[in-house]
Amino acid sequence: MFIDSIKNPSREFTAIPFWFLNGDLNEAEIRRQLVDFNTHGINGVVLHPRMGLSDKIEYLSEEFFYYIKYAVEVCDELNMTVVLYDEGMYPSGSAGGLIVKENPELASVGITVTDTLKTDDILICEKDLNNSSEKNMYKGFFENNE
Repeated sequence: MFIDSIKNPSREFTAIPFWFLNGDLNEAEIRRQLVDFNTHGINGVVLHPRMGLSDKIEYLSEEFFYYIKYAVEVCDELNMTVVLYDEGMYPSGSAGGLIVKENPELASVGITVTDTLKTDDILICEKDLNNSSEKNMYKGFFENNE
């Protein structure tokens, strides 16, 4: 009996893939893709807005939520599980650029590994690869994105 349950798991054990929401969203395509998932034994999705989402559909806008609600309603009709993913692209917490748009001082900074510095970069680490037996050493710097 246990082996049978592994070979034919119940819907609660379905794979739940990240379903990347990008391009121009529309009801017909949302329904088509969800029916296709369900038909092939994928009984749940993570609604995940991604880079590439149409410029006409701003993250967290009324239109965005219209399509999220529509996808949830179709999933309900198909008895599918829905996970709402509350990140709008990357980096985490950026809300698809809306946070920095309103608060530019909150822009992220990062450390980049390179062998070429730009004018405003600040060097934080340097290793001469020509005189080193260590093959994986690098120059690192803070990248100034202002």
